Amino acid sequence: SRRDPGLIIKQGRDEKGILCWWLRGGVRIDFLSGERPDLLVGRGYRGGWFEEAARLKPGVWRDNLRPALSDFDGWGIFTTTPLGRNWFWTDIWAKGNAQAAALVAKLGGIELGDVLDLTQFRCVSWTTADNDSIAGLSREMDLARRQMPDALFRRNYLADFDAFEGQ
Repeated sequence: SRRDPGLIIKQGRDEKGILCWWLRGGVRIDFLSGERPDLLVGRGYRGGWFEEAARLKPGVWRDNLRPALSDFDGWGIFTTTPLGRNWFWTDIWAKGNAQAAALVAKLGGIELGDVLDLTQFRCVSWTTADNDSIAGLSREMDLARRQMPDALFRRNYLADFDAFEGQ
C-alpha cells in the first residue's frame, strides 16, 4: 500500500530563507513576521492570516501587507488581543463594526460610509469565557480577575478595546 503523505507535502525554507509549507495542490504557505516589513514587499499574496495583528506597527499593514494583498485581490483573517483604539481598531475593526465605525467617523470628521465597509469586512469577537472546551478555565478566569489589574484583565480575557481608554 502507498503511504498517504497528508496535507503537507514539504516543510522548510525557500531560497530567501522564508519558512514555508508546501501543500497538496500546489498551495504554498509562508510564515512571515512583521518585525522586518521590508521582507514583505516585492510579491503579492492571495491571502494571509495575521496573528496578534494589533501588535503590528501601523506601517506594516498600511505600507506592506495591504498593497501585497491588493496585487491579487487577496483576503485576510486578523486575530488579535485588542490593544486599545490603535491602528487595528481604526483600519480593520471599524470597517466591519458599525459602532466602532460611527465613532471613528465622528472623531475623524468623516462620513460613516468612508469607514464602514460591510461588503469586505466582517468582525467577530469572543472572550476567554466563551471557550468551554478547557477544563478549569472559568476557575482560572476568576483567579485572574482577582489578581490582575482590571484593565489588563478586561483586555486579555474580555477582548475589551476600551480597557485602557483615557489612561
